[in-house]
Amino acid sequence: MRRATLFGVAVLLVLMAVPVLAGPMESAGASPDIIGLGHPTCTGAWLGAIEFSPALTTTGTAPKETIELKAVAKPCASGTPVPTNGTVTALKTFVATNANRCSNVLPAATFTTKTDAIPMNVKVGWNTPIAATAIALPNVKFTSTGGLSPLTFHSVGPAGGSYANPLASISIKSVKSYTTIWGTGAGNCGGLGGLSNLTIRAAGTTGTF
Repeated sequence: MRRATLFGVAVLLVLMAVPVLAGPMESAGASPDIIGLGHPTCTGAWLGAIEFSPALTTTGTAPKETIELKAVAKPCASGTPVPTNGTVTALKTFVATNANRCSNVLPAATFTTKTDAIPMNVKVGWNTPIAATAIALPNVKFTSTGGLSPLTFHSVGPAGGSYANPLASISIKSVKSYTTIWGTGAGNCGGLGGLSNLTIRAAGTTGTF
């Protein structure tokens, strides 16, 4: 009886092991993400924000500042295959005197551009089985036009991975106007809490990858 019982247990263990062993064999044959070719352009309906930590203020004295981009680029056209949309992320940190002072990051006058010399690496993860695109922006530029117009974050740099492009570009407009950003209202440079984020304006925002 004992030998029969042990045999039955052994058979049961073998049967239990079969589905466990099948998993890796199946996943090993899974298709890799497609490498996209050409240059898709995503424009007109972006979502997301550019975030600042610590918040930017007119009198900021922090020794370090982090700028983070979190966005969804859409809709997209062109490229092979054509992506529907992509999740755009980037993070850069710099150390400087009064790093979180608004005038050290944003243009302090209309019709001017504030340019830094700190690279920013951007990743675009596509919503379909397409390998990610990586963009190396050599700097970040914020440009102002009229006082009632939005600020524009823009830069051009080489992209690798999917949709390789020596001149990939991103141009993002803020919902807030230049005057509002520099104003004393809560959540702005001169107001309570400072400027912690700039919500992305869909109109006029675009990326060519």
